[in-house]
Amino acid sequence: MKLLLCSGCHDVVALVTDERRACRCGSSTGRYREDGWAADVWGPQAVLLGLRNELVPELVLGQGVEPGEKYVTVGLHAIPPWDPRAFYHDEGSED
Repeated sequence: MKLLLCSGCHDVVALVTDERRACRCGSSTGRYREDGWAADVWGPQAVLLGLRNELVPELVLGQGVEPGEKYVTVGLHAIPPWDPRAFYHDEGSED
Protein backbone atom coordinates (compact mmCIF):
# COMPACT_ATOMS: atom_id res chain seq x y z
CA MET A 1 0.00 0.00 0.00
CA LYS A 2 1.32 3.44 -0.90
CA LEU A 3 0.56 6.63 0.96
CA LEU A 4 1.20 10.27 0.12
CA LEU A 5 2.80 12.38 2.86
CA CYS A 6 2.87 16.16 2.48
CA SER A 7 5.87 17.56 4.32
CA GLY A 8 4.13 20.95 4.38
CA CYS A 9 0.84 20.19 6.15
CA HIS A 10 1.84 16.71 7.46
CA ASP A 11 -1.29 15.14 5.98
CA VAL A 12 -1.17 11.48 4.90
CA VAL A 13 -3.47 10.24 2.14
CA ALA A 14 -3.98 6.69 0.81
CA LEU A 15 -3.51 6.47 -2.95
CA VAL A 16 -6.01 4.92 -5.37
CA THR A 17 -5.97 4.28 -9.12
CA ASP A 18 -9.17 5.99 -10.21
CA GLU A 19 -8.44 9.52 -8.95
CA ARG A 20 -5.61 11.86 -8.08
CA ARG A 21 -5.82 12.52 -4.34
CA ALA A 22 -4.57 15.65 -2.59
CA CYS A 23 -3.31 16.47 0.87
CA ARG A 24 -5.20 18.90 3.10
CA CYS A 25 -3.28 21.99 1.90
CA GLY A 26 -3.40 20.90 -1.76
CA SER A 27 0.32 21.23 -2.49
CA SER A 28 0.90 17.46 -2.86
CA THR A 29 -1.13 15.02 -4.95
CA GLY A 30 -0.76 11.41 -6.04
CA ARG A 31 -2.32 8.30 -7.51
CA TYR A 32 -1.50 4.69 -8.34
CA ARG A 33 -0.72 3.87 -11.95
CA GLU A 34 -3.05 1.42 -13.70
CA ASP A 35 -0.71 -1.51 -12.90
CA GLY A 36 -1.56 -1.09 -9.20
CA TRP A 37 2.13 -1.17 -8.18
CA ALA A 38 3.71 2.06 -9.37
CA ALA A 39 2.59 5.51 -8.23
CA ASP A 40 2.82 9.10 -9.44
CA VAL A 41 3.18 11.98 -6.99
CA TRP A 42 3.23 15.71 -7.70
CA GLY A 43 4.44 18.70 -5.74
CA PRO A 44 7.66 19.86 -4.09
CA GLN A 45 6.54 18.63 -0.65
CA ALA A 46 5.27 15.21 -1.76
CA VAL A 47 6.81 12.12 -0.16
CA LEU A 48 5.74 8.63 -1.21
CA LEU A 49 5.43 6.15 1.68
CA GLY A 50 5.10 2.38 1.56
CA LEU A 51 3.30 0.03 3.93
CA ARG A 52 3.71 -3.71 3.39
CA ASN A 53 0.40 -5.08 2.08
CA GLU A 54 0.45 -8.11 4.37
CA LEU A 55 0.17 -5.77 7.39
CA VAL A 56 -3.04 -4.09 6.23
CA PRO A 57 -5.49 -6.87 7.28
CA GLU A 58 -3.99 -6.94 10.76
CA LEU A 59 -4.46 -3.19 11.12
CA VAL A 60 -7.98 -3.12 9.70
CA LEU A 61 -9.35 -6.26 11.31
CA GLY A 62 -7.39 -6.19 14.57
CA GLN A 63 -5.99 -9.65 13.89
CA GLY A 64 -3.12 -10.60 16.16
CA VAL A 65 -3.88 -7.82 18.61
CA GLU A 66 -4.32 -8.92 22.19
CA PRO A 67 -7.13 -7.33 24.26
CA GLY A 68 -5.77 -4.36 26.16
CA GLU A 69 -2.94 -3.67 23.70
CA LYS A 70 -2.80 0.00 22.86
CA TYR A 71 -0.73 0.02 19.67
CA VAL A 72 0.01 -2.11 16.65
CA THR A 73 3.50 -1.41 15.31
CA VAL A 74 4.05 -1.57 11.56
CA GLY A 75 6.97 -0.80 9.28
CA LEU A 76 6.52 2.25 7.08
CA HIS A 77 9.21 3.39 4.67
CA ALA A 78 9.83 6.37 2.39
CA ILE A 79 10.05 5.46 -1.30
CA PRO A 80 12.81 7.51 -2.97
CA PRO A 81 12.57 9.09 -6.44
CA TRP A 82 15.01 6.54 -7.90
CA ASP A 83 12.77 3.60 -7.00
CA PRO A 84 11.45 2.03 -10.24
CA ARG A 85 7.85 2.18 -8.97
CA ALA A 86 7.95 5.84 -7.86
CA PHE A 87 7.36 8.68 -10.29
CA TYR A 88 7.89 12.14 -8.80
CA HIS A 89 6.67 15.07 -10.94
CA ASP A 90 6.84 18.84 -10.82
CA GLU A 91 3.74 20.50 -9.43
CA GLY A 92 2.54 21.84 -12.79
CA SER A 93 2.90 18.67 -14.87
CA GLU A 94 -0.05 16.38 -15.55
CA ASP A 95 1.73 13.04 -16.09
